[in-house]
Amino acid sequence: MLHDGLGWEGAAAPVGRARGERNGRNAVERKAVFRVQTDVASMPASLVVQLALWPDDVAHWSRASGEDESLARRLQVSVAVLSHLIESERPLPTARRPLGADGLPSAGPFADLPSIDWGAPPFPLFRDGTNPVERQAVRRFEQEVASMPASAVVGLALWPDTLASWAREQRVSQSLVTGTLAGSPSDPVRTQLARRLGVGRDDLEELIAGIRRTPAAVVPPMPPAPRAADAPPPPPGPSEIGPEGQLSLGF
Repeated sequence: MLHDGLGWEGAAAPVGRARGERNGRNAVERKAVFRVQTDVASMPASLVVQLALWPDDVAHWSRASGEDESLARRLQVSVAVLSHLIESERPLPTARRPLGADGLPSAGPFADLPSIDWGAPPFPLFRDGTNPVERQAVRRFEQEVASMPASAVVGLALWPDTLASWAREQRVSQSLVTGTLAGSPSDPVRTQLARRLGVGRDDLEELIAGIRRTPAAVVPPMPPAPRAADAPPPPPGPSEIGPEGQLSLGF
């Protein structure tokens, strides 16, 4: 389980009336996707790996006892790439960068450095969002946000704030907040959290009540279409036959 304050582990099924399957287009889901796209380089390596592995649990791939190689293999990257993610300096999250003359957050300390060449280790020890594991995490989250617990989606939409820090600010327990996001009724928490997220109360209600989509990684593949055992294979098309009657590969 992650311990980054996102409430990832909270994830009981919502209670009460569901409003249909989530589709990833809810206002809170879109905010969370934008935040991951924008700030993945500022996120802890454990969170990035959890996103990239979803729906697997990062706890099963801990770094203890020489597990780096096993985790790198699971992520289909080299140990050097994984080590870069873990050991490199992270930029400040966008929301915590000083404002420039135009009133917008500054680009960060690594913006003017050359892009990292991932084919030429050793890699410079700063993160810029282009590490192959970071890219995997962004793609996976874009594709799978509708399958993730409401608490995790809200936690990512709040980044770099966390559910824990927001709960402290509101002087309520984190368990009350994560319980609310799992479906327990708490009108004050839902109202204040929707306001903090900058979404309508109905948007947050829709996220909480919606049926989570099954992660694509665990959906069984479609079986091949049945084909009569005695049906002959189709003849090759004209473009597949070479000048001397041999099958061509098309290039």
